[in-house]
Amino acid sequence: AGDAPQRQRMAAALVQAIEQVQARRRSAVEQLELLRSAQRLQRARLAAQEGDGAPAGAEQDALAALQRQIAVQERIVERLARSAVLLERSRDDLDVAAAPESVRDWFDRARTGAADLLRRIWEFEIFSATESSRVDGRTVDVEYGVTVGKSLGALLLFGLGYWLAASLGERARRLMVARLGVSPQVARVLHRWLMWLLALVVLLVVLRMARIPLTAFAFLGGALAIGVGFGAQNVIKNLISGAIILFERKVRVGDIVTIGGVSGTVTAVDLRATTVRGFDGVETLVPNSNLLENQVSNWSAGNPMVRRSLVVGVAYGSDTRRTSSLMLDCAQRHAAVLADPAAEVLFDDFGADALMFRLQYWLRLDGPRPGPGIDSDLRFAIEQALRGAGIAIAFPQRDVHLDTRAPLQVEITRAAPPARDGTSTD
Repeated sequence: AGDAPQRQRMAAALVQAIEQVQARRRSAVEQLELLRSAQRLQRARLAAQEGDGAPAGAEQDALAALQRQIAVQERIVERLARSAVLLERSRDDLDVAAAPESVRDWFDRARTGAADLLRRIWEFEIFSATESSRVDGRTVDVEYGVTVGKSLGALLLFGLGYWLAASLGERARRLMVARLGVSPQVARVLHRWLMWLLALVVLLVVLRMARIPLTAFAFLGGALAIGVGFGAQNVIKNLISGAIILFERKVRVGDIVTIGGVSGTVTAVDLRATTVRGFDGVETLVPNSNLLENQVSNWSAGNPMVRRSLVVGVAYGSDTRRTSSLMLDCAQRHAAVLADPAAEVLFDDFGADALMFRLQYWLRLDGPRPGPGIDSDLRFAIEQALRGAGIAIAFPQRDVHLDTRAPLQVEITRAAPPARDGTSTD
């Protein structure tokens, strides 16, 4: 019992010594990282001189000196780590817990413990990567550790760099539209390509600043290659197709097109897909590759006029000239039908049940009413005009001829009563 105060004093001294050793070890690790950075820089300088054919004796001596310093520093770090382990074991062997004497001691101990835990988490090595380089004809392997701190720092730097890249990209897009006269659709696509390029540059710079080599992601190479090969094939095809469509300008925003049975107005041409708003208001996303590989009808490309036709059948015996004149007059009186090219009525065919007439007229795609609405107006007008003139619109009819040279035989039969079991006796 009398040795308890002495043990507590010894435990407190060991705790202080452990903290000092750990602080020196952290400082030694930082110096080791600096020496390794200087070593990489010296190797690059030596490789540049060897490529130029200049003598590199002094540079090789400097590299060898750095390697010796690194070896010494590594031994110092290792010995400090062993010393910390021995001091911790000695403190544990005393079997004394230095009880805090006040609330401040409790707070200091909790803060120290939390700081030590965060430091260990921050310095925890997730994985490591090895880079090989040749120095003096020998292959030297340098191992880089990727810690939690490096990863978090890289993510933070990448977020900041991406925000700056997005700001620059948006300003570049506005400049292209305002100063260079680029259309908004092309500027938007160029802005997206620029963002991809800037994001890649930011990623490489961040990895370089965080001292994370690209070989650290080599273990993802196989899976990434398979994923890119199968999953990104259509994406890349649509991206290239979208760029071709935007620069060729065969299909533009505002055009009325028919793509694979979908008809409507093009509202957007993006990198991956083109948006077509149908006449019913439903928007359809069409992959850009379909615009290049399949047949596309662009109604408004070059000529804003389109021809439409209506077929009307009148009964046999009707005045054909009068029918043609009435139909043509209905077309000429409609405000949306163009006078040039002029509308015309064709005597189309002698049908099975009617005389077929075809009204052909022209209208503008950007007119006040769409084509189906004009067709409906003309049908109303033609029906009223023909009815007023006493011309009947034909409908399917069949004539039945009976041979009356002989009397017609008429038989009346009576059905037999059903059997008792419910079945018929017929």
